[in-house]
Amino acid sequence: MEIKGSFVGEIRKGREIGKTPADQKFIWQACQNCGVPRWVRIQNGNPASLKCKECADLALRKSSPIPYTGNPVLGEIRRGWEIGKSPKFGYIWAACSKCGVPRWVMLKKGEPESLICDSCSRLARRKVNLNTGAPQIGETRMGREIGRKPDSTGFIYRVCPDCGKLDWVQVNKGKPANLRCEECANLAKRKTSPIPYNGNPQLGEIRQGWEIGKSPELKYIWHACQDCNFERWVLCRDGKPTDLRCKKCAYSARRKVRTINTTPPVIGEIRMGWEIGKKSCIWNSFIWTTCLKCGVARWVQITKSGKLKNLLCPECAPLTNKGENNCNWAGGASFEPYTAEFNNRLKEQIRKRDNYTCQLCGKPQGKKKLAVHHINYIKEDCRPKNLISLCSGVKGEYHCHTLTNHDRPSWMAFFTDLMERRFPVVTESCVNSLNKEGENNVALD
Repeated sequence: MEIKGSFVGEIRKGREIGKTPADQKFIWQACQNCGVPRWVRIQNGNPASLKCKECADLALRKSSPIPYTGNPVLGEIRRGWEIGKSPKFGYIWAACSKCGVPRWVMLKKGEPESLICDSCSRLARRKVNLNTGAPQIGETRMGREIGRKPDSTGFIYRVCPDCGKLDWVQVNKGKPANLRCEECANLAKRKTSPIPYNGNPQLGEIRQGWEIGKSPELKYIWHACQDCNFERWVLCRDGKPTDLRCKKCAYSARRKVRTINTTPPVIGEIRMGWEIGKKSCIWNSFIWTTCLKCGVARWVQITKSGKLKNLLCPECAPLTNKGENNCNWAGGASFEPYTAEFNNRLKEQIRKRDNYTCQLCGKPQGKKKLAVHHINYIKEDCRPKNLISLCSGVKGEYHCHTLTNHDRPSWMAFFTDLMERRFPVVTESCVNSLNKEGENNVALD
């Protein structure tokens, strides 16, 4: 990326010239061979390269850039760029000392880097053949030689000091990882006979965990629950049980489960959820109060802020927003039928008059046609000045026509003022011309 007005020796950050890293400094410098200027990364205060990429490649090749396609002879040396390998190194055509397959081998100080090919090298490293010779005590072999994993880890042949069993043990930091065999190590951990305990325990009797099928390193005591007297093994510490109750009694004690309070409540009395049988909210407070509408008494939950959750009972609550109880009730006008004058032709005339655009939000008509709204909410009044186009949507979607069902006096005043400004004077001739225009449009359709 060349910046206009750049001069040789100018230094810029990577972000300024579109290079990465963004904080790296670059210098505008000319190639010493071809003289073409370009941005060069600065390393240790000096340009990273004095030549451009093309000139650097030519200097590496020191020859024609044509790749080598001939049949190499054993001992032939070529540059890496000629045979499709790293261009900085030389390669020799040599045969593998084991399998005899010829291949290109990198030169290091004039000698081949490896005498065997990759396949033979992997086989040599693996040492696939197992060592079936009789081992001596203290002899060390690799895992691959004795068929153990990991195959690259050393194993030593040793004698268990307890039972005298001979076995291969993994070497860890030059020493056997385990001096004992697995069975003797488990016995040493238990420090007792491996026979499990099958007797009838007495209260206060203490046993090791491995004897009763629990954690082998811990001690357990046979103890009775202080609430239900259920006997079971309990973890023992300092000769005492850690749990005085069984799981069921401890769970009941944590939840403070008690019998339900069956005494008749008084208005204003507060009880906990578990006292009145509320299983889903046992820790919530409830108050015995009456419904504001029907006066039926029932338990009402008290919120964290101290307020009552429901002032009305479940039967009265759904009725508060329906019919006459709704704040937008208009005497049942929504159930009245429309007049014959309010037909599709009149609706289409109003939509065309409003340029097929919602007069409240300005949204144009889409797949669903605009709704024609009566401004004064009287269905018999079908004057053009009383009708206006509003957007409508599917059921459950909030749109402009839905908004007009709330706070009707305000919307009536708003749309009346809007129509007065749009049509200051509407004469009979204007109405007749509007009707004729609508009839012509319908006939054309």
